[in-house]
Amino acid sequence: MSEATPYRKPLPRIDEESRPWWEALARHELYVARYYLSEDRYDAALARVEYALSNYRDTGLEPEALVLLGETHLKKGNLSEARTAFLLVLERYKTSPFAEPAARFLSTLASP
Repeated sequence: MSEATPYRKPLPRIDEESRPWWEALARHELYVARYYLSEDRYDAALARVEYALSNYRDTGLEPEALVLLGETHLKKGNLSEARTAFLLVLERYKTSPFAEPAARFLSTLASP
């Protein structure tokens, strides 16, 4: 993931009271990233997902974001980065519903 730009500093840790607001912000970033992915604007999609992952930690959306990150890298042709993102989901979030799509994407990477 790219480093934070000077005008985008990482946000503070999330407390339980404000969690719904942080989740909404993260979900919006992923929504916009999906739009960019559908328009084949891979760099814009990557920027949105990476921003969400680095600035909205502990929202519970990390597995979803990592799968989206991997899918975007896959479509862009960055197979190594895609594999890394999918493996992170399987290693860190084994019980997440997003482990299944991560495994499916990984299987496509293994296919000739």
